[in-house]
Amino acid sequence: MYYGKSITSRRIEGNRLHRHRAHFLLWPVPGLHRYTSSQRYRLLGRKRTCNTDGPGSAYVSSDVARSIIEKFRTAGFWTLCASYDRMVSDVPTAITTLHIADYQKSVSDRAEGAPGWLRELDYQVEALANTHRWIHGDPAVEVFQPFLDSDRHGPKPGFTALMRASADGDVAETQKELTAGADPNAQDGSGWTALMYATLAMKPDSIPVLLRGGADPNVRSRMGQTALMAASLAFFATGEKLEMLLAAGARKDIHDVLNMSALDYLDNAARTGPSARTEEYQKLRLLLK
Repeated sequence: MYYGKSITSRRIEGNRLHRHRAHFLLWPVPGLHRYTSSQRYRLLGRKRTCNTDGPGSAYVSSDVARSIIEKFRTAGFWTLCASYDRMVSDVPTAITTLHIADYQKSVSDRAEGAPGWLRELDYQVEALANTHRWIHGDPAVEVFQPFLDSDRHGPKPGFTALMRASADGDVAETQKELTAGADPNAQDGSGWTALMYATLAMKPDSIPVLLRGGADPNVRSRMGQTALMAASLAFFATGEKLEMLLAAGARKDIHDVLNMSALDYLDNAARTGPSARTEEYQKLRLLLK
């Protein structure tokens, strides 16, 4: 009896081509349960590899391994189609394989076309194996660029449902989590909060919900970064996000361990961003000066 997963993704951003392939295996042999991973990451013109280039491993108990595999079985894995797809380009495909006794089945899920429970169970497996460390290394030394956006999609130590809802800009779910008692200032393995993740959303609507719920805009990450710095890097509604945080008392004078302020990050983003944002950039600079 074992569980296996293969992920292949291809994403194009400007003139950069990102490729990522990963394999995970789990098999419950009494006393030894191991996840193995092989991963590579490349940028066109400038090669870069994951922190784990080659195999990595994680160990779990026999009971946990059997329990997770049983969840796949009882959820109806055997009744799924062999392949799910949606008409979307440049998205990852995940292939999940379940083997029990003489039965084996693989399900291909491209562009999240398969039932949601399959991805939720896959998420549990990846969280258990801590695949985040395999891909990015120690989360304590991560900075917003390039990791804030990528970390919202996969399991990460300390990553909460409130952080996920905030990153998605899901106001109703954000409020639901806060009402249920979620800590608005909880920090994940990088020291990032829901308020920092909320700067990723297309609309800034989750930010005031978090602020009313007690989110502190001046909480600092392990690398000394703040929500204001994250907002200065936001691609959507940058000005609105900055104004909301500043009105809530966000400090402009904080510098991170790289001696960078929110204004410094804004300047860096402007140098590499589209020229159409030049006029907007000047307005944003006035907010942060």
